[in-house]
Amino acid sequence: MATLRESEWVHLETCEALESKVACILRELGDSIKKMMKCDAEGCVSEQLKAAREDLSFIISTSKMAQLEDAQVLAIATFVFLLMELIGKVEELAKEVEELGDIAGFRTPIPAFS
Repeated sequence: MATLRESEWVHLETCEALESKVACILRELGDSIKKMMKCDAEGCVSEQLKAAREDLSFIISTSKMAQLEDAQVLAIATFVFLLMELIGKVEELAKEVEELGDIAGFRTPIPAFS
């Protein structure tokens, strides 16, 4: 029973980390609009979302899912599906913010020199 709880905890921690990552991306996109500065939607944001999608795929494909009860698997699968949908919407939003930046003439951020 301890391995089931441990497995659930790992899935939960992974999902919570992904939620935090998506929240940071949304904050970055919001700051880009507020400051009228271009964000790196094609580069950094896109890569972060791709990594998040891969992490979610890993959750579903792990063999530990087979050890869980049907109700637990259904709950995790539903949550992962919703997170995948959210990531898809954030990807669309990132593209729209990038287009907005091009149309509105957002400034390109000046890299900090160290």
